[in-house]
Amino acid sequence: KNIDLNLLAPLLERPDSVGISLQHGDITNDVARLEVDTGVNLYVDPEVNTNHDLDTLAAQIACLDQVVSISNSAVHLAGALGVPCSLLLLLKLHESIKYHLYFLPGGVCRLQRRGVTEGERHYSTGCSAI
Repeated sequence: KNIDLNLLAPLLERPDSVGISLQHGDITNDVARLEVDTGVNLYVDPEVNTNHDLDTLAAQIACLDQVVSISNSAVHLAGALGVPCSLLLLLKLHESIKYHLYFLPGGVCRLQRRGVTEGERHYSTGCSAI
């Protein structure tokens, strides 16, 4: 699962926000493309290994004001830590929604549905609602 980082640019351009990546794996090319395309700099903490160190990832999430993400471990950690989050989901409800509604605490995580156009999944609808 992934999201085109350019769709998050309007959120990251806000003067009162700083974008911090919680993404697993190497996203160097994606972050570079975001900066070239939009001028937005997304911070990737080199000290946090999101694949192998959940304690440090959880500590990083606990310091955030909000998490905006597709369904992944960052959303579940944010919910467990009581950090407000916006979860981007498909516009058409899927069986997995029951899983999210069951495990994520109400009032902490807002569900934002994403649209589906011409067979291609995108998150622009959900991002614009945040």
